[in-house]
Amino acid sequence: MYKKILSFVFCLSALNVLYGQAEAQYTQYMYNTSIINPAYSGSEEVLKISLLHRSQWVGIPGGPETQTFSLESMIAQKIGVSLNVSKDEIGPSNEVVFDLNLSYYIQVTDNGRLAFGMKGGGRKLSMNLNKGSLFDTQTPQTVNSLNNNFFPTLGAGLYYYTNKSYIGFSVPNLLITNRYVGDGNESYTNDTHYHFIMGSVFKLNNYVKFKPAILLKAVAGSPISIDVSSNFMFYDKLILGVAYRFDAAISGLVGFNVSKNFFVGYASDYSTGFENNAFGSSHEVFLSLRFPMGSIYESPRFF
Repeated sequence: MYKKILSFVFCLSALNVLYGQAEAQYTQYMYNTSIINPAYSGSEEVLKISLLHRSQWVGIPGGPETQTFSLESMIAQKIGVSLNVSKDEIGPSNEVVFDLNLSYYIQVTDNGRLAFGMKGGGRKLSMNLNKGSLFDTQTPQTVNSLNNNFFPTLGAGLYYYTNKSYIGFSVPNLLITNRYVGDGNESYTNDTHYHFIMGSVFKLNNYVKFKPAILLKAVAGSPISIDVSSNFMFYDKLILGVAYRFDAAISGLVGFNVSKNFFVGYASDYSTGFENNAFGSSHEVFLSLRFPMGSIYESPRFF
């Protein structure tokens, strides 16, 4: 009985999350920044292939599951490009997002570059609000459902960076779309999200680097989400860090540069909000391959 009640409460809360802030959540966003800011594309000046899997609220039926694939590179002088494909499932919703990012940077100081980015793509949404319903079991499955509905996306971003610090602002999707289920009594609105990122790398000694960073996310109708993190890199190999999402979760992060070409990262979140006694923890695994575009290849980037 307890599990049934808990599952029902989760379904209600999942719908609230779905309608309120419909973007996938990432703890290790700093390793795949082009997903949230198209101007980042190509800034590492390598060919980079990335994979991520995130399981949120483990142990709760219908908990969010996210997978992403990214490919990015500098394709010409001052021009970068990236392709991002992600699949996000939460409760009754299943969404595939794909976009192509294009960036162009200008040299504004000896060490600083300002990049401009544009994003174009789409979302394919399927939703079945009958899933998990405890009432009206005679309702046809075609009622209160969406099947592979397509919605275009268009975004933009700015990204200023040096070899030690960065600051960026982006709007991943400028288009506001209203998505109706069934006769229109249930609706899902994709509101405009705003992202602000900032971080800096400090060399503590010849073997240790320290990087504090912040991510702010804002969307109409929801409180501002604030993520702060602190990461330490040892010998350009091992990364250990902690992150805190205000009134939501605390996270532990670990990463390892297996080689200059191969990086693996893991993060675990523990909820600190009202639901922390009901929802399980979250786990995130990140893999990336980096291939040099020229004869000079620096140590793996910390951002």
